[in-house]
This record gives sequence, structure tokens and C-alpha cells, in this order.
Amino acid sequence: LSGNVAALAPALVQVVFTVISSFCMDRLGRKKLLILANIGMCVSMGILGGYEVFVSREDLYRNCTETDSSILDSTNCQVLAWTAIASVCAFNACFALGWGPVPWIVVAEITNARWKNLTMGVIVFVSWFSAFLVTLLFKYYEGLVHGYGVFFTFSILNLLSLLFVIVLLPETRRKSLMEIENFFGGGKSFPFLRF
Repeated sequence: LSGNVAALAPALVQVVFTVISSFCMDRLGRKKLLILANIGMCVSMGILGGYEVFVSREDLYRNCTETDSSILDSTNCQVLAWTAIASVCAFNACFALGWGPVPWIVVAEITNARWKNLTMGVIVFVSWFSAFLVTLLFKYYEGLVHGYGVFFTFSILNLLSLLFVIVLLPETRRKSLMEIENFFGGGKSFPFLRF
């Protein structure tokens, strides 16, 4: 498996699915896209975690790096490598469909006009700071729970995100800003769970 393919494929998939998302957002709705994205991200991280469990078993994976493979032949080793790449590509595709673009739209729609600038500034800061922390702490966390633990953790976090979207996030598709503001101000525009 070429290192160039392994590096380029996930990025290309993310670009393509970001474009697809822009066409799907108003057709399917923000909530449906986030639900589909969370399911796909959860499954792909679970598969990647399973792959990491297998790779951590030296008695099996070692045969993919040796020429006298007795347990796994070269075809199975290629399938293993493609499983990891396919999982990362699936994760990127799902992220690009949902969690990449949709939160920016939803935050802009649900934020009161008076607070929009401040809110968007805080959201951008929190988003980039979170990405920084994940990048900074990834290797440390991997040392604590191994590669499979990291990906299983990401899978569980995506499952929690799915529950958040299903239970708490209102659909804003085809709603006017006034309807959305009425919803959050206690109006009766949305048939949705009230706190």
C-alpha cells in the first residue's frame, strides 16, 4: 500500500464530501445530517479500534511484516491495510457531511442577532482550542490506553454526540430566524422538548 495513497485518500474524500454536504444540508436537514454523520463516525472509529486491537497482537500482525507469513498471506495483509485506510476515509466523509459544516450553520441560525459576533468568536476559539488539545494529547492518551483505546473512546464520544443531537438539537431547516428565535425564547413554533 502506497504511503501517498494512504495520505491523500482521506483528504480527497473530505473535500468531496464537504461539497456534497453543501447540497444535502437543505434537502435532508441539519439534524439528519448530524445523525448520519455520528453513526458513520462511531462505526468507522469502532472498526479502526478493532483494527488496532488486531495490530497490537504481535503473533498475528507480525506475519504481515515478515516474508514467511504462515497465518496471514499477503492478500489478507493488504485487506488489513485497506481496512484502516477505508475506516479513516469513512470517518472523514462522515465528518465532512455533518460535524464539519453543520454546526457552523446551526450556531449562526440559533444565536440571537445581538450576540452573534461574540458567540461566533467564542465558538471559533473553542473549536480550534479543542482541536489543538486533541492533537497535543493524542500521543499521551495513546500511551495510556493504546491505539485501540483512543479509537474506541472516539467511537463512544460520537455515540454521546448522537444522543445529544437526537434529544437536544432542534431541526432548523426551513425555519425562519424569527421561528428559531421564538423557539429559544419560549415560543410555540417548534414541537420540541422544552426545559
